[in-house]
Amino acid sequence: MVAALGTVEWTQEAPGTHSRSTVMNGIRWAVVRHAPGAERSERCTDGHRGYVLHGHLSHELDGGGRLDVPDADS
Repeated sequence: MVAALGTVEWTQEAPGTHSRSTVMNGIRWAVVRHAPGAERSERCTDGHRGYVLHGHLSHELDGGGRLDVPDADS
């Protein structure tokens, strides 16, 4: 099974955040683009897997910690 995300239209998830996504076997697969400085105020309790192709991603964790994810070339 292949998630052909290149054929899916981009949708805006939040200000500065766009994605192409599909659900296969109950699992959401997505390519997500975050504009510089994009933030989301809601919390997500789902587990995530992925990598950063360009730039970096910072997550503010419950309890005050922070997770900074560099791009794949770092």
